[in-house]
Amino acid sequence: MSRVSSHETKERCISSFFELCNTPSKYMSTPAATMIATIRPLGLTENRMRSLLAISEKFLSADEFRLSTDAKSGDKVWGCGPFTVDSFYIFCKHPAGESIKPTDTALQQFVAHLKKHHAGE
Repeated sequence: MSRVSSHETKERCISSFFELCNTPSKYMSTPAATMIATIRPLGLTENRMRSLLAISEKFLSADEFRLSTDAKSGDKVWGCGPFTVDSFYIFCKHPAGESIKPTDTALQQFVAHLKKHHAGE
């Protein structure tokens, strides 16, 4: 998404996506043509579709959903690199006491903000 310069395009596509697919199961049952039309304005459509399919399948089949950038771990999902993995752990898992050190500047700033404003909680 960082390569898409238009905030309006990102907002429209994300909103449309979640209106259609508010769960991984719903994504899996949505016709591919509908999904392609929804995300096409973002570009890299085939890669995005492949990533969405891989992450949905992993989420639906795993006893506990985890992500990793290490292919040997069994938790690597196609198309999910360091930004995706760090975002998942920061925004979804909320690891109490764990130190997440993202490589992305925006995520680093967010983690610093959290530490500053939520210290001692």
